[in-house]
Amino acid sequence: MKKKDFFIICFYIITLCYFPSIVHSYTISNSIPIKLALKACPIALDNYSDTNKQVDFVQGYGDGYKFALIMLDMPENLFSSLDEEKTPYAKGFRLGKAQGFEDVKKNNTRCSLVDFGYEPVNLKGEFFFAFERSEFKTEDGKTYWVEVSTDMIKDIIEIGNAEVIVSGYLSPEGNYGHMNGYSKEFIVRDINRKKNK
Repeated sequence: MKKKDFFIICFYIITLCYFPSIVHSYTISNSIPIKLALKACPIALDNYSDTNKQVDFVQGYGDGYKFALIMLDMPENLFSSLDEEKTPYAKGFRLGKAQGFEDVKKNNTRCSLVDFGYEPVNLKGEFFFAFERSEFKTEDGKTYWVEVSTDMIKDIIEIGNAEVIVSGYLSPEGNYGHMNGYSKEFIVRDINRKKNK
């Protein structure tokens, strides 16, 4: 690898990490932690000569890893178009997802949701689930898209339409959920207590 190429890709990665709105109009919710960028960068350099493809691969790697941190375990029968696409982003996503699930399984993750700009929170409110709807509505009327690990779904179903206090991670501003219809997503990690209505 030429020294010039190395500096160019490092510039793109640093820009992607710290100034995400500059590269491909990414928002902070789509930025990649530097630890993951440094892991993905040599792979991107080895597989792509085009700088834009290298950046897309690195971004995909970060998004795949974040997906694993959100889900914690691979949902059964999960399939998306990214599983078959041959784009640099899709290849990076699949590799990052596989690495993320492996790290989660070993309880040795390289970064956390906080590194992706998510904030640890405790919220009081209610869950609402329906076709293409997965929401948490807070007591002050804010509505967030909800993501939960598969082992928590049973607990949430048992709760039903009850007000609960839950802890988890609230995303940065962005586009989340069905048809990108939510400005934030809430990653549920623990249901602290129930309160009957």
